[in-house]
Amino acid sequence: MAWLTKSRFMSGRQCAKRLWFEVNQPLTVELPPSVPMLQGRAFDALVQQLEPGIVISRERGMPAAIAATRRIMQAGGAPVIYQPAFRNGNLAVIADILRRRGARSELVEVKASTSVKAEHVPDAAFQTLVLRGAKQSVEAVFIGHVDNSFVLQRRGEYAGIKVEQEVTVEVEDRLPAIAAQALEFLAVMAAHQAPAVAMGAQCTSPYECPFIERCSSERGPAPEY
Repeated sequence: MAWLTKSRFMSGRQCAKRLWFEVNQPLTVELPPSVPMLQGRAFDALVQQLEPGIVISRERGMPAAIAATRRIMQAGGAPVIYQPAFRNGNLAVIADILRRRGARSELVEVKASTSVKAEHVPDAAFQTLVLRGAKQSVEAVFIGHVDNSFVLQRRGEYAGIKVEQEVTVEVEDRLPAIAAQALEFLAVMAAHQAPAVAMGAQCTSPYECPFIERCSSERGPAPEY
């Protein structure tokens, strides 16, 4: 069975039909990365330069990243690990930052936005659910985002561009609902046909769905007036 990853979980929250399509009938032509995605990758790379740590490659896919993370953790871990990957049953995630402060483990989800948005908390909560299921003691959760008051003084010196806002309380409150949703989405992914979902506001919020054209064609031609 396909794994429920972080991106698939967030797709399911937007629309169960989108999730089913992504797993069972994906697009035959890969779409180019969106502007927000490119901005996110660039900010991730910048953040990795601000604090020394081990960076786990995701280029060879999720299973390889999980295996690399396991080797590092079995060897005693590191104070800061970027892009660690964990699996708990059919749930799997690649986190942005796992940081250790003594016996305290912190999860940091990095976003290329200037504030914490509503969709960021369930994203971080799903990661917390998976990491705890994989026997990682996550005691604090943060959203790292761009400090909109940052001013570049010298070329290449970006210390201070990232700020972190703790969302541990919000994550803890949502974990039971997130766990229930994860089970629901696993059932959607395993279904023999796509769920019946009418087109609506979810097609463009919080992101534009890549299957809009497919769903539009299913509705048939528009009526004549």
